[in-house]
Amino acid sequence: MLSPDPARGPVGASPDGNFEDLLGLGSALPDLASIARCRLVRDPENPALRLGIALHHATDRAFHDHSWFLDAQARLYDDLTVGGLGRGAARACAHVGVELLIDGYLLRTRSELADDVVASFRTIPMATTSLTGLAADDKQARWRTFLARSAEWPEPSVEQYLPTEVASRLYRILEPRKRLRFEPSQVDVVGSVFGLAVETLETGIDSLVVDVIAEVSASDLPAGQDVNTPGV
Repeated sequence: MLSPDPARGPVGASPDGNFEDLLGLGSALPDLASIARCRLVRDPENPALRLGIALHHATDRAFHDHSWFLDAQARLYDDLTVGGLGRGAARACAHVGVELLIDGYLLRTRSELADDVVASFRTIPMATTSLTGLAADDKQARWRTFLARSAEWPEPSVEQYLPTEVASRLYRILEPRKRLRFEPSQVDVVGSVFGLAVETLETGIDSLVVDVIAEVSASDLPAGQDVNTPGV
């Protein structure tokens, strides 16, 4: 995760806020748009936001192609299907579940991450006009409303990423998706599978992060910036 030092003051300041905070926000924008169901159809003019989005996609490619992730996802999928989940639900839970459990580990082991996430999201009000224009015209009202709520999200906590909480969160995320949903009675099964897997998963996360950062750093990012890969 990005680690701006408040004592240094603004880094590459822009009218929309601190460069590093905006870089973190940009790296979150593709996921935020997905949650809001508002596809981004334009590139931001702000260089920090533009670089953050590029960083997000480069990180996704490096992470999702990594053998550690593919193996972890496959193991969780097998355990979830044995536990009774359908293939669609098991595949979705295995994929997103690994990502959320990694987030929890990084929040626990890197004390600055939560503050960095909050700092990035608090730049939203200053950048709202620029951000709104990134969405398709017919989605801009929804996107603006979602951004306003996002700016007030509380600081992420380790407790939100415990296996049982991740299972409940996945149920809420997938419940509207007919082919991916699972039954309320299966939330405990998902939590149990994650709980049994988390210790094994966490032994490989630090090496995974090193590999992903190395690959992203070698990729062709806008403006040739050297940046750290966001963790959450």
